[in-house]
Amino acid sequence: MWMSYLIDGLEDGRLAFYIKVHHSVIAGVARVAMIGRLTSRRARTPIVSDSATSQTAT
Repeated sequence: MWMSYLIDGLEDGRLAFYIKVHHSVIAGVARVAMIGRLTSRRARTPIVSDSATSQTAT
């Protein structure tokens, strides 16, 4: 239902991220929000924080 590609080798060392999503997976406002988040240059908090992924053995 979705595919993503990381395209490297562009001019000036640039790269691109191509996403193809079927309309039944994401629609309307959610789609606009996702595209806005992916294309924003503003730093964001990770979706999964480091504290959630690092667990110590007891």
